[in-house]
Amino acid sequence: MSRGAIRIALVAVIAGLLLVPGSARACACGAAYVPEGHTVEAGEEIAFLSWAEEGERERLEMLLGITTETPDLAVLVPTPTVPDVTQGDPERFDELARLTTPPPEKDWSLFDEDGAGAPPGAAPDVISRTVLEDVIATVIEGGDASGVATWLRTNGYAAKPELEPVIADYLEEGWRFTAVKMRGDKPFDGYADPIVLTFDTPTLVYPMRLSSVADDLGEVTVFTLDRTFRSPLASWTTSEEPEAAVELVEDGVHDDVLDNLVERGQNRLTKWTFSIEDPAALTSDLELAREPEIAETFAPAATESARDAERNLSPWVAVLSGALGLVVGAGAVLLLRRRRSSAVG
Repeated sequence: MSRGAIRIALVAVIAGLLLVPGSARACACGAAYVPEGHTVEAGEEIAFLSWAEEGERERLEMLLGITTETPDLAVLVPTPTVPDVTQGDPERFDELARLTTPPPEKDWSLFDEDGAGAPPGAAPDVISRTVLEDVIATVIEGGDASGVATWLRTNGYAAKPELEPVIADYLEEGWRFTAVKMRGDKPFDGYADPIVLTFDTPTLVYPMRLSSVADDLGEVTVFTLDRTFRSPLASWTTSEEPEAAVELVEDGVHDDVLDNLVERGQNRLTKWTFSIEDPAALTSDLELAREPEIAETFAPAATESARDAERNLSPWVAVLSGALGLVVGAGAVLLLRRRRSSAVG
């Protein structure tokens, strides 16, 4: 996964619908806007959920594959409370993929339309504005659905009329929205560097209701790291066996953030992959509930110290096996000579 594929940082987008006037493709990662006359396509979407403060504050980091011929991209993100926004690390997702990939068997042998025309409503309040290297994130709260839609259009976003009832539901529940604008000068073509949203919530949640107005959705992969494995709760999915459930050990993790979480006891890594066949069924967000009954699916990859020991041991095993062969061979020769001497005597 190349960090240089896209230099622009795309937000950790939490819900929704890719939305472009005249052309749109949906994903579960927010409402994304490009100017009229341009197109956008969403690719693979990956999210990583963990606790910044256990049971109180969620840390959500996302990686989105996206292709568009313009650098003028903006994204809308709902969260249940006001988030802090920081830069993420795409290499963390490589590590998550490595940790949830079964190790090879070892050989122990020796060798669209936009929202124009919507009536103005109660405008939201701007809570914060965060400027990162290549992205500006503005958190808004309050107002009503019409007012939020007007604010979005005024600030360079689009809002389908079909989205307003979902926005209204989030507002009624007291959720906030983070509006993100990219500041780069290159089109998107591949993976964008993620950013992290950290917000108060009593349970790990991945909002997806904005996607309910989409025509189709792609595949969404969700990793969770906690003291127990996690199981999805939503009206549109049933809890089945996860794609992977791995208990991590400290010296087996090669990422500072993950290593810190494991040190704090959050060492159960679960991986779920969802294919949404009917977006209209997304009438609830995805909650990740603790599920201690999930069994570990495989032993995690060998720790670095174990790999070092194995690498260091391998040449000695060969040497010792060779020496053992010589000793056995020499012993056999001596025994044969003694038997012959006894026979002659």
